[in-house]
Amino acid sequence: MTSYKWIKDNWINPIHKKSMYLNIFKETLKGKSLNRILQNIEMSKVKINGDVIDLGSKSIKSPYYEYITKTPDTNITFTDLNPTNDGVLKIDLEKPLPIKTATKDYVILSNVLEHLFNHNSCITESYRILKKDGQLIGFSPFLYHFHPDPNDYFRYTHSALKKLFKQAGFSDIKIKPLGFGPVSTGVSQFAVIAKFKPLIACIYIASVLIDKLLNKIFKNNETIKPSNFALTYFFVCKK
Repeated sequence: MTSYKWIKDNWINPIHKKSMYLNIFKETLKGKSLNRILQNIEMSKVKINGDVIDLGSKSIKSPYYEYITKTPDTNITFTDLNPTNDGVLKIDLEKPLPIKTATKDYVILSNVLEHLFNHNSCITESYRILKKDGQLIGFSPFLYHFHPDPNDYFRYTHSALKKLFKQAGFSDIKIKPLGFGPVSTGVSQFAVIAKFKPLIACIYIASVLIDKLLNKIFKNNETIKPSNFALTYFFVCKK
């Protein structure tokens, strides 16, 4: 099974410097939030193959499938609590999953945990259905607005996520905060309501530049270090 390639374990530069601002501008014009842009960029570094299950994905129309690399032998099972499309497996992620033990190469759990009150069941079941050396890949928002689907219960710190995954049995746990600092994180909270997308893109880019400048000026200040202002966390856990 192809392993996830950890491109650069450095949260401050989640995309290549030459393309970062261009990516932010182009993706904002498509209507994506800064949070979603950073998530999609991380997914562009992921390669999956074999038997994959995407928990809570609804369908292959999920935005990150435009970016994730899939080999020809990849077989993805899509699931949802209330499917609206044919071919999507109806699953309640707060209950035992109707999936055989050790049958999946990858479990994708993208922006799902915050919507589950019984999140422990989903994490332990994800571990159960993975093959040996299988991987759990996903995101969990942190500094992000309330968004029920159908409910919105939690925001997890990196410490909480690491403990939850470790208790479930996962090893080689990597959790990467995605964000640049307090300015861009603050801007992202209200920029989504603006109507003129080119302006939003310019505001995003300006705020990122300010955060990078502040990071250089106050690089020894633990209080405002950018990792304290993550928009979202990206995680990869190995069974």
